[in-house]
Amino acid sequence: MFFQKPVKELMRNQIDCDILPCDAIIAGVEVEHGKLMSHNETFDCLIIPYSEALPMDALKSFVDLAKQDLLIYFIDGLPKCSSEGERIDDIVMFLDDRENVKVIGLDVLAQTMKAAGYYDIRVRGEAPHLRCYHSKQKEVDVYMFFNEHPIESIDTEVELPVHGTILFYDAYENIVWDAQQIEKESISLVSLKLVPFETIFIVVDNSSELQELELSSTVKQLQTSLTIEGSWSLSTATSMQYPTFTTRGELKSLLDLSRVEGLQSFSGTMRYKKEINWVHEDARIWIDLGDVFEIAEVFVNGESVGVRLQAPYQFEMSNYLREGINTIQVEVTNTLVKENNDMLSRIGHHEPSGLIGPVRILKEK
Repeated sequence: MFFQKPVKELMRNQIDCDILPCDAIIAGVEVEHGKLMSHNETFDCLIIPYSEALPMDALKSFVDLAKQDLLIYFIDGLPKCSSEGERIDDIVMFLDDRENVKVIGLDVLAQTMKAAGYYDIRVRGEAPHLRCYHSKQKEVDVYMFFNEHPIESIDTEVELPVHGTILFYDAYENIVWDAQQIEKESISLVSLKLVPFETIFIVVDNSSELQELELSSTVKQLQTSLTIEGSWSLSTATSMQYPTFTTRGELKSLLDLSRVEGLQSFSGTMRYKKEINWVHEDARIWIDLGDVFEIAEVFVNGESVGVRLQAPYQFEMSNYLREGINTIQVEVTNTLVKENNDMLSRIGHHEPSGLIGPVRILKEK
Protein backbone atom coordinates (compact mmCIF):
# COMPACT_ATOMS: atom_id res chain seq x y z
CA MET A 1 0.00 0.00 0.00
CA PHE A 2 1.29 3.45 -0.91
CA PHE A 3 1.81 5.56 2.21
CA GLN A 4 -0.10 8.35 0.46
CA LYS A 5 -3.37 6.47 0.98
CA PRO A 6 -3.53 6.67 4.80
CA VAL A 7 -2.03 10.18 4.67
CA LYS A 8 -4.84 11.24 2.34
CA GLU A 9 -7.49 9.81 4.65
CA LEU A 10 -6.02 11.67 7.62
CA MET A 11 -5.67 14.96 5.75
CA ARG A 12 -9.23 14.76 4.44
CA ASN A 13 -10.29 14.66 8.08
CA GLN A 14 -7.94 17.44 9.29
CA ILE A 15 -5.81 15.00 11.31
CA ASP A 16 -2.17 16.04 11.37
CA CYS A 17 0.47 13.44 10.61
CA ASP A 18 4.06 13.06 9.48
CA ILE A 19 5.98 10.47 7.48
CA LEU A 20 8.85 8.53 9.03
CA PRO A 21 10.97 6.32 6.76
CA CYS A 22 12.05 2.88 7.98
CA ASP A 23 15.62 3.98 8.63
CA ALA A 24 14.37 6.74 10.95
CA ILE A 25 12.24 4.25 12.88
CA ILE A 26 15.10 1.78 13.11
CA ALA A 27 17.69 4.23 14.43
CA GLY A 28 16.09 7.50 15.44
CA VAL A 29 12.99 7.06 17.61
CA GLU A 30 12.19 6.58 21.29
CA VAL A 31 9.06 6.02 23.35
CA GLU A 32 8.24 8.29 26.28
CA HIS A 33 5.02 7.90 28.26
CA GLY A 34 3.51 5.86 25.45
CA LYS A 35 4.31 8.50 22.80
CA LEU A 36 6.69 8.17 19.87
CA MET A 37 9.53 10.71 19.92
CA SER A 38 11.52 11.57 16.81
CA HIS A 39 13.72 14.66 16.38
CA ASN A 40 11.84 16.70 19.01
CA GLU A 41 8.48 15.74 17.48
CA THR A 42 5.87 13.82 19.49
CA PHE A 43 3.43 11.37 17.90
CA ASP A 44 0.44 9.73 19.58
CA CYS A 45 0.72 6.52 17.60
CA LEU A 46 2.41 4.80 14.68
CA ILE A 47 0.44 3.89 11.52
CA ILE A 48 1.94 1.32 9.16
CA PRO A 49 0.41 0.95 5.66
CA TYR A 50 -0.02 -2.63 4.54
CA SER A 51 3.09 -4.26 3.13
CA GLU A 52 3.50 -7.95 2.51
CA ALA A 53 7.22 -7.66 3.29
CA LEU A 54 9.19 -5.21 5.43
CA PRO A 55 12.89 -5.00 6.36
CA MET A 56 13.77 -7.30 9.26
CA ASP A 57 15.34 -4.42 11.21
CA ALA A 58 12.10 -2.45 10.88
CA LEU A 59 10.04 -5.42 12.07
CA LYS A 60 12.30 -5.84 15.11
CA SER A 61 11.89 -2.12 15.82
CA PHE A 62 8.09 -2.50 15.76
CA VAL A 63 8.44 -5.28 18.33
CA ASP A 64 10.60 -3.07 20.57
CA LEU A 65 8.15 -0.17 20.24
CA ALA A 66 5.21 -2.41 21.05
CA LYS A 67 6.98 -3.64 24.20
CA GLN A 68 7.20 0.01 25.30
CA ASP A 69 3.40 0.34 25.00
CA LEU A 70 3.35 2.49 21.88
CA LEU A 71 0.00 2.22 20.11
CA ILE A 72 0.65 0.78 16.62
CA TYR A 73 -1.92 0.50 13.83
CA PHE A 74 -1.33 -1.82 10.87
CA ILE A 75 -3.56 -0.92 7.94
CA ASP A 76 -5.34 -3.90 6.30
CA GLY A 77 -3.09 -6.57 7.81
CA LEU A 78 0.22 -7.58 9.33
CA PRO A 79 3.24 -8.30 7.10
CA LYS A 80 3.82 -11.89 6.00
CA CYS A 81 7.60 -12.00 5.63
CA SER A 82 10.73 -9.88 5.74
CA SER A 83 12.17 -8.12 2.72
CA GLU A 84 15.18 -10.38 3.07
CA GLY A 85 12.95 -13.44 2.64
CA GLU A 86 13.14 -14.63 6.25
CA ARG A 87 10.17 -16.14 8.05
CA ILE A 88 8.64 -13.87 10.70
CA ASP A 89 6.06 -16.16 12.31
CA ASP A 90 7.26 -15.34 15.82
CA ILE A 91 7.16 -11.59 15.16
CA VAL A 92 3.67 -11.76 13.66
CA MET A 93 2.44 -13.86 16.57
CA PHE A 94 3.88 -11.41 19.09
CA LEU A 95 2.35 -8.36 17.36
CA ASP A 96 -0.99 -10.12 16.95
CA ASP A 97 -1.14 -10.85 20.70
CA ARG A 98 -0.38 -7.30 21.85
CA GLU A 99 -3.35 -5.20 22.92
CA ASN A 100 -1.58 -2.02 21.81
CA VAL A 101 -1.07 -3.38 18.29
CA LYS A 102 -4.21 -3.21 16.16
CA VAL A 103 -5.11 -4.12 12.58
CA ILE A 104 -7.74 -1.81 11.05
CA GLY A 105 -9.12 -1.09 7.61
CA LEU A 106 -8.16 2.02 5.68
CA ASP A 107 -11.83 2.98 5.49
CA VAL A 108 -12.08 3.33 9.29
CA LEU A 109 -8.67 4.92 9.90
CA ALA A 110 -9.93 8.49 10.41
CA GLN A 111 -12.87 7.31 12.50
CA THR A 112 -10.51 5.28 14.70
CA MET A 113 -8.17 8.24 15.21
CA LYS A 114 -11.04 10.52 16.19
CA ALA A 115 -12.45 7.94 18.60
CA ALA A 116 -9.01 7.68 20.25
CA GLY A 117 -8.81 11.49 20.55
CA TYR A 118 -5.92 11.75 18.10
CA TYR A 119 -6.97 15.01 16.45
CA ASP A 120 -6.31 18.68 16.95
CA ILE A 121 -9.40 20.32 15.46
CA ARG A 122 -12.84 19.20 14.35
CA VAL A 123 -15.18 20.62 11.72
CA ARG A 124 -18.93 20.47 11.28
CA GLY A 125 -19.87 17.84 8.73
CA GLU A 126 -17.30 16.77 6.15
CA ALA A 127 -14.72 19.08 4.59
CA PRO A 128 -12.33 16.77 2.69
CA HIS A 129 -10.62 19.63 0.85
CA LEU A 130 -9.97 21.75 3.94
CA ARG A 131 -6.33 21.65 5.01
CA CYS A 132 -5.12 22.81 8.41
CA TYR A 133 -1.64 23.44 9.79
CA HIS A 134 -1.18 24.24 13.48
CA SER A 135 1.86 25.99 14.90
CA LYS A 136 2.36 27.03 18.52
CA GLN A 137 4.59 30.01 19.34
CA LYS A 138 4.96 30.62 23.08
CA GLU A 139 1.47 31.69 24.18
CA VAL A 140 0.10 32.04 20.65
CA ASP A 141 -1.56 29.29 18.60
CA VAL A 142 -1.61 29.84 14.84
CA TYR A 143 -3.90 27.79 12.59
CA MET A 144 -3.57 28.10 8.82
CA PHE A 145 -6.61 26.96 6.84
CA PHE A 146 -6.60 26.40 3.10
CA ASN A 147 -9.34 25.34 0.68
CA GLU A 148 -7.79 22.98 -1.87
CA HIS A 149 -10.93 22.56 -3.97
CA PRO A 150 -10.63 24.24 -7.39
CA ILE A 151 -14.30 25.23 -7.78
CA GLU A 152 -16.25 24.69 -4.53
CA SER A 153 -16.33 26.94 -1.47
CA ILE A 154 -16.15 25.71 2.12
CA ASP A 155 -18.68 26.90 4.69
CA THR A 156 -18.25 25.15 8.02
CA GLU A 157 -17.68 25.60 11.73
CA VAL A 158 -14.30 24.77 13.27
CA GLU A 159 -13.93 23.45 16.80
CA LEU A 160 -10.66 24.67 18.33
CA PRO A 161 -9.39 23.16 21.63
CA VAL A 162 -8.48 26.60 23.01
CA HIS A 163 -9.85 29.70 24.70
CA GLY A 164 -8.57 33.24 24.50
CA THR A 165 -8.51 36.16 22.08
CA ILE A 166 -9.24 34.65 18.64
CA LEU A 167 -8.64 36.66 15.49
CA PHE A 168 -8.68 36.11 11.74
CA TYR A 169 -5.54 37.26 9.92
CA ASP A 170 -5.39 37.94 6.17
CA ALA A 171 -1.70 37.89 5.27
CA TYR A 172 -2.27 39.38 1.81
CA GLU A 173 -4.07 42.43 3.17
CA ASN A 174 -2.16 42.40 6.48
CA ILE A 175 -5.36 42.95 8.44
CA VAL A 176 -6.91 41.25 11.48
CA TRP A 177 -10.49 41.08 12.67
CA ASP A 178 -12.47 39.48 15.46
CA ALA A 179 -13.38 35.82 14.87
CA GLN A 180 -16.51 36.23 17.03
CA GLN A 181 -16.08 32.75 18.47
CA ILE A 182 -18.54 30.90 20.67
CA GLU A 183 -16.91 29.34 23.73
CA LYS A 184 -18.20 26.04 25.10
CA GLU A 185 -16.45 24.34 28.00
CA SER A 186 -12.86 23.78 26.80
CA ILE A 187 -13.43 24.55 23.12
CA SER A 188 -14.11 27.54 20.88
CA LEU A 189 -16.36 27.41 17.80
CA VAL A 190 -15.40 29.61 14.83
CA SER A 191 -17.35 29.99 11.58
CA LEU A 192 -15.09 29.50 8.56
CA LYS A 193 -15.85 30.40 4.94
CA LEU A 194 -13.26 29.91 2.20
CA VAL A 195 -13.63 30.26 -1.57
CA PRO A 196 -11.55 27.94 -3.81
CA PHE A 197 -7.81 28.22 -3.07
CA GLU A 198 -8.36 30.80 -0.31
CA THR A 199 -6.09 30.80 2.73
CA ILE A 200 -6.80 32.34 6.13
CA PHE A 201 -5.06 32.30 9.50
CA ILE A 202 -6.73 31.99 12.88
CA VAL A 203 -4.58 33.34 15.71
CA VAL A 204 -5.33 32.48 19.34
CA ASP A 205 -3.57 34.40 22.12
CA ASN A 206 -3.80 33.75 25.84
CA SER A 207 -1.78 36.85 26.72
CA SER A 208 -2.77 40.48 26.26
CA GLU A 209 -0.62 41.22 23.20
CA LEU A 210 -3.30 40.67 20.54
CA GLN A 211 -5.74 42.88 22.44
CA GLU A 212 -3.56 45.85 21.56
CA LEU A 213 -3.85 45.30 17.78
CA GLU A 214 -5.98 47.62 15.67
CA LEU A 215 -8.81 45.47 14.34
CA SER A 216 -10.54 45.90 11.02
CA SER A 217 -14.30 45.96 11.17
CA THR A 218 -15.96 42.64 10.45
CA VAL A 219 -17.29 42.42 6.90
CA LYS A 220 -20.96 41.63 6.77
CA GLN A 221 -22.64 39.92 3.83
CA LEU A 222 -21.83 41.38 0.40
CA GLN A 223 -24.33 41.81 -2.41
CA THR A 224 -23.91 42.78 -6.06
CA SER A 225 -24.42 46.48 -6.71
CA LEU A 226 -23.22 46.56 -10.33
CA THR A 227 -21.92 44.08 -12.91
CA ILE A 228 -19.33 45.73 -15.16
CA GLU A 229 -20.10 44.62 -18.69
CA GLY A 230 -19.11 45.75 -22.16
CA SER A 231 -15.74 46.45 -23.70
CA TRP A 232 -12.35 46.98 -22.04
CA SER A 233 -9.25 48.55 -23.55
CA LEU A 234 -6.36 46.08 -23.54
CA SER A 235 -2.60 46.56 -23.55
CA THR A 236 0.26 44.20 -22.72
CA ALA A 237 3.84 44.29 -21.50
CA THR A 238 6.39 41.53 -21.08
CA SER A 239 8.51 41.51 -17.94
CA MET A 240 11.29 43.23 -19.88
CA GLN A 241 8.94 45.93 -21.26
CA TYR A 242 7.07 46.69 -18.04
CA PRO A 243 5.86 49.38 -17.27
CA THR A 244 5.81 50.29 -20.97
CA PHE A 245 2.70 48.74 -22.53
CA THR A 246 1.76 47.91 -26.11
CA THR A 247 -1.82 48.82 -27.05
CA ARG A 248 -3.87 45.84 -28.23
CA GLY A 249 -7.19 47.59 -28.86
CA GLU A 250 -10.65 46.93 -27.48
CA LEU A 251 -12.06 43.69 -26.09
CA LYS A 252 -15.81 43.46 -26.63
CA SER A 253 -15.99 41.16 -23.62
CA LEU A 254 -13.65 39.43 -21.21
CA LEU A 255 -12.25 36.10 -22.36
CA ASP A 256 -9.27 33.76 -22.14
CA LEU A 257 -6.48 35.69 -23.90
CA SER A 258 -4.55 32.50 -24.62
CA ARG A 259 -7.26 31.84 -27.23
CA VAL A 260 -6.77 35.21 -28.93
CA GLU A 261 -4.71 35.29 -32.11
CA GLY A 262 -1.23 36.62 -31.39
CA LEU A 263 -1.52 36.13 -27.60
CA GLN A 264 -1.57 32.32 -27.34
CA SER A 265 2.00 32.23 -26.02
CA PHE A 266 2.09 35.61 -24.28
CA SER A 267 3.68 35.72 -20.83
CA GLY A 268 3.69 39.00 -18.94
CA THR A 269 1.22 41.62 -17.75
CA MET A 270 -2.15 42.35 -19.34
CA ARG A 271 -3.67 45.74 -18.56
CA TYR A 272 -7.44 46.18 -18.72
CA LYS A 273 -8.92 49.67 -18.48
CA LYS A 274 -12.50 50.89 -18.33
CA GLU A 275 -14.49 53.89 -17.13
CA ILE A 276 -17.60 53.53 -14.98
CA ASN A 277 -20.14 56.07 -13.79
CA TRP A 278 -20.51 55.72 -10.04
CA VAL A 279 -23.38 57.01 -7.91
CA HIS A 280 -22.36 57.30 -4.27
CA GLU A 281 -23.77 54.67 -1.90
CA ASP A 282 -23.66 54.89 1.87
CA ALA A 283 -21.94 51.51 2.28
CA ARG A 284 -18.53 49.87 2.06
CA ILE A 285 -17.70 48.96 -1.55
CA TRP A 286 -15.61 46.16 -3.09
CA ILE A 287 -14.70 45.10 -6.59
CA ASP A 288 -14.77 41.37 -7.34
CA LEU A 289 -12.80 40.36 -10.42
CA GLY A 290 -14.23 36.86 -10.70
CA ASP A 291 -11.76 34.43 -12.33
CA VAL A 292 -8.21 35.70 -12.78
CA PHE A 293 -5.04 33.98 -14.03
CA GLU A 294 -2.85 34.65 -12.08
CA ILE A 295 -1.81 37.79 -10.16
CA ALA A 296 -4.06 40.86 -10.13
CA GLU A 297 -3.50 44.47 -9.12
CA VAL A 298 -6.40 46.95 -9.20
CA PHE A 299 -6.07 50.70 -9.72
CA VAL A 300 -8.90 53.19 -9.23
CA ASN A 301 -8.29 56.63 -10.73
CA GLY A 302 -4.58 55.85 -10.88
CA GLU A 303 -4.22 54.69 -7.25
CA SER A 304 -3.32 51.10 -6.42
CA VAL A 305 -6.02 49.44 -4.34
CA GLY A 306 -4.10 46.21 -3.74
CA VAL A 307 -2.59 43.01 -5.12
CA ARG A 308 -3.97 39.48 -4.89
CA LEU A 309 -2.15 36.27 -5.76
CA GLN A 310 -5.19 34.00 -5.54
CA ALA A 311 -8.93 33.96 -5.01
CA PRO A 312 -10.93 35.69 -3.77
CA TYR A 313 -9.90 38.53 -6.09
CA GLN A 314 -11.78 41.12 -4.05
CA PHE A 315 -10.54 44.62 -3.24
CA GLU A 316 -12.21 47.23 -1.06
CA MET A 317 -12.65 50.49 -2.97
CA SER A 318 -14.61 52.51 -0.42
CA ASN A 319 -11.92 55.19 -0.11
CA TYR A 320 -11.06 55.31 -3.83
CA LEU A 321 -14.33 55.70 -5.72
CA ARG A 322 -15.74 59.16 -6.31
CA GLU A 323 -19.07 60.43 -7.53
CA GLY A 324 -19.26 60.39 -11.34
CA ILE A 325 -16.72 58.96 -13.78
CA ASN A 326 -14.06 56.63 -12.39
CA THR A 327 -11.26 54.83 -14.22
CA ILE A 328 -10.88 51.16 -13.28
CA GLN A 329 -7.60 49.54 -14.30
CA VAL A 330 -6.72 45.90 -13.71
CA GLU A 331 -3.24 44.53 -14.32
CA VAL A 332 -3.07 40.73 -14.56
CA THR A 333 0.27 38.91 -14.70
CA ASN A 334 0.39 35.28 -15.80
CA THR A 335 3.27 32.80 -15.60
CA LEU A 336 6.13 31.99 -17.96
CA VAL A 337 4.59 28.65 -18.89
CA LYS A 338 2.88 30.22 -21.91
CA GLU A 339 6.16 31.49 -23.32
CA ASN A 340 8.58 28.79 -22.15
CA ASN A 341 7.00 25.38 -22.58
CA ASP A 342 8.96 22.55 -21.04
CA MET A 343 8.23 18.94 -21.93
CA LEU A 344 5.51 18.54 -19.28
CA SER A 345 3.86 21.86 -20.20
CA ARG A 346 3.51 20.75 -23.81
CA ILE A 347 1.35 17.79 -22.85
CA GLY A 348 -0.26 19.17 -19.68
CA HIS A 349 -3.46 21.17 -19.37
CA HIS A 350 -2.82 24.94 -19.39
CA GLU A 351 -4.84 27.34 -17.30
CA PRO A 352 -6.50 30.29 -19.06
CA SER A 353 -4.74 33.63 -19.25
CA GLY A 354 -5.85 37.08 -18.13
CA LEU A 355 -8.99 38.53 -16.59
CA ILE A 356 -11.98 36.25 -17.17
CA GLY A 357 -14.55 37.83 -14.83
CA PRO A 358 -17.35 38.48 -14.31
CA VAL A 359 -16.30 41.79 -12.74
CA ARG A 360 -18.76 43.05 -10.15
CA ILE A 361 -19.07 45.93 -7.72
CA LEU A 362 -20.18 44.66 -4.33
CA LYS A 363 -21.60 46.55 -1.39
CA GLU A 364 -21.96 45.57 2.22
CA LYS A 365 -25.49 44.88 3.35
